[in-house]
Amino acid sequence: MSDEEVRDVDSSSGKKRFFSLKRKKGGRGAKGTSAEPGALQSTSQPASEAGSVVECTATDVSPGSTAGEVAKAGKCAFFALDVELKEGKDLAARDKTDTYHVEFEDDGVYLKNIQRSGTSDPYVKFKADGRQIYKSRTISKNLNPQWNEKFCVPIEDITTPMVLKVFDFDRVGNDDPMGRAVVDLSNLEVEKPTEMELDLEGEDGENLGKVLAIFTVSPKNVEDRQEIVRRASNRKPAPGAKGDAKGVPTQLWDGIVSIILVEGKKMIPMDDSGLSDPYCKFRLGNERYKSKACKETLNPYWAEQFDLKFYPDTPMVLELTVYDRDIRKDEFMGRCQIDLNKLAREKSHKIEAELEDGAGIIVMHLAITGLDAPGCESDLSVHKDDPARRKAIAQRFGLKNTPKKIKEIGWLQVKLHRAVGLTSADLGGASDPFAVIEVNNKRLVTNTIYKTLNPAWNKIYEMEISDPHDALDITVFDEDKRGAPEFLGRVVIPLLQITAGEKRLYQLKNKTLEGRAKGHLILTLDFIYNPIRGAVRTINPREPKVLYEPPKFKRQLLQRNIDRTNKLVASLVSAGAFVGSLFTWQYKFRSAFGFMIYIMLCLNFDFYIIPLTLLLSFLKQYVVCMLLTDRNVNPEDQEGAPQDDDDDMDDDDDAEPKGKKGEKGKSFKDKLNAITSICSTVQNALDEVASNGERLKNTFNWSVPFCSYLACAAFTIGTVVLYLVPLKFLLLAWGINKFTKKIRKPNAVDNNELADFLSRIPSDVQLKEIKLLKTDPALRLKRIDG
Repeated sequence: MSDEEVRDVDSSSGKKRFFSLKRKKGGRGAKGTSAEPGALQSTSQPASEAGSVVECTATDVSPGSTAGEVAKAGKCAFFALDVELKEGKDLAARDKTDTYHVEFEDDGVYLKNIQRSGTSDPYVKFKADGRQIYKSRTISKNLNPQWNEKFCVPIEDITTPMVLKVFDFDRVGNDDPMGRAVVDLSNLEVEKPTEMELDLEGEDGENLGKVLAIFTVSPKNVEDRQEIVRRASNRKPAPGAKGDAKGVPTQLWDGIVSIILVEGKKMIPMDDSGLSDPYCKFRLGNERYKSKACKETLNPYWAEQFDLKFYPDTPMVLELTVYDRDIRKDEFMGRCQIDLNKLAREKSHKIEAELEDGAGIIVMHLAITGLDAPGCESDLSVHKDDPARRKAIAQRFGLKNTPKKIKEIGWLQVKLHRAVGLTSADLGGASDPFAVIEVNNKRLVTNTIYKTLNPAWNKIYEMEISDPHDALDITVFDEDKRGAPEFLGRVVIPLLQITAGEKRLYQLKNKTLEGRAKGHLILTLDFIYNPIRGAVRTINPREPKVLYEPPKFKRQLLQRNIDRTNKLVASLVSAGAFVGSLFTWQYKFRSAFGFMIYIMLCLNFDFYIIPLTLLLSFLKQYVVCMLLTDRNVNPEDQEGAPQDDDDDMDDDDDAEPKGKKGEKGKSFKDKLNAITSICSTVQNALDEVASNGERLKNTFNWSVPFCSYLACAAFTIGTVVLYLVPLKFLLLAWGINKFTKKIRKPNAVDNNELADFLSRIPSDVQLKEIKLLKTDPALRLKRIDG
């Protein structure tokens, strides 16, 4: 099934077996994770599913074997390359200097001698596997530099020669080349340090000095990849190396732990009232975070998001402590520790952490993300598309496997290549961009690329999807060391609108998703899902987004919701006027036709006609949509959509009285807050009414074809059932199900299937938000292919 080998030790014979497995370069599987096709990297697989098995012992890699021989025999998955860069000798001088020796005499000044010399500021770049794997620090003004640096990287293709290039750092203009050397790694003896004195050659073949280095190649198996990547990420920067050769800073931390703190359950009471005021403290190395306190509850709901950075020397253990807020001294409630080494990286995990001694449960979404080490799990440069693996994932979510794991709906792959033309957020005319990738409560973050408007992240992420109606939300921020990140742009892509495997350009939008923002994203998306499981999920309650906040009161937003509600009421009044006109015989043909239809329905009416009529309405609207190709609003027309202006009252929403005001009554600020709260309630109620009406309309308009097809299937089945089965038996079955549901399923959540279905249909406002803006075709081709 694959070109990679995975080692397994037979406990009875002590022999090592190598199984053929699918592998994605750069992937890593943590111990204890299941080897499912949806995972980036599997660590084990049963022999029955692994394909052919080749048995060999440890003596098969004989002493003196070269890396090329081991690779040709297929006895390893990849190689670990250890390099010790020692020094350079007699390097070329690129910075010329002239020394003048003069002698002063009585009758004048005489030039005695001119000595010409030079120096360089050398640094070394290593390139293998078609990418740069390491860059040394710069040694100033030295033709015999002493680097003494060590690094270790995984090498996938040992037959590709490694190229070593030396440059002279130049603060003005491009760095000057000082020669190159090629190392054939396949000829190196495995597990044996090989010291080499490499001759540097210029473009015309001239000798430009030597570089002394020690190379060691070691065959490795899949389970060793995690340690190799960790060694690469734990590599400490060389003294004085805080950025690249041009002085551009690089990300100092190895990654971040992104946490969405959701809620607590079954907390112990600490107050006399039998309640508590709990809050949480998180600690990861020297990084700390303290949540807000929830008053008088044993089931607090925090809904907070925060990031904790980790460094090479950070212990990967997350410490969580819960306290009860008190007037005098906060009381300890419970603690727990989470070993982050046991969690797969670049994936979101829902964790229910149990506190010690049964003090309660803390629910959170956690992801170890933002990795920047070469060969890490999200490194797209070491990823290779595997059609067989994708086929296995498609079979996993195929119709034949529908009854298995009904809650697993689909699989999403996101390849974030780069962004182009972003907004300049810093004074120097550049930005420090990073991207946040969200699907409902799953949240991943890229590394930060500094001082650029065209960041090339080259990241790949995979997610398990539990609802096909979710949307991929990618937001680009500018990192700010002194405050909150600055918004640069955002794009929202519904999963059901994804074209599998298409690399395309996406225009960024502003915060409200109603207009353009400067810049584009280049993405390749792939989405596989089971339609039957998705249909079942559609009529079940939607998972609420933890970080969702209802919109605050704004005059413009209130006016928009009033206009939407008036439009809905006007359509109902228009429908009523149409029915009334049938009885006035103002239009004789219309009234006569309506009269005939009414008589036929009265003489032949049965309950199956109701779903049949709705089905015919769907089919009629489907034909209309197919004929009117320009039925949708042109995305370019949305560029000038009005933006919501900031309202001064937004800053007062969370204000609280700071003490008693006496008998004079409430302050003006309190009254303003009360009025704002009432207006906000009215605003959101109008939005709910208007949205439900628009969702019903958009269902018949085929705005979401998946839901419209599902409705047609339901009406077809309803028509057949009502035609064959008497209504009294259907009512009896419905009543028995409702009355016995809590007996059969005590923990079942009571829900309304129709309301759950409509919640998946976007309103008119949401349709504008998810509408993708068009880009110029010439620009699109230039950006993607360039």
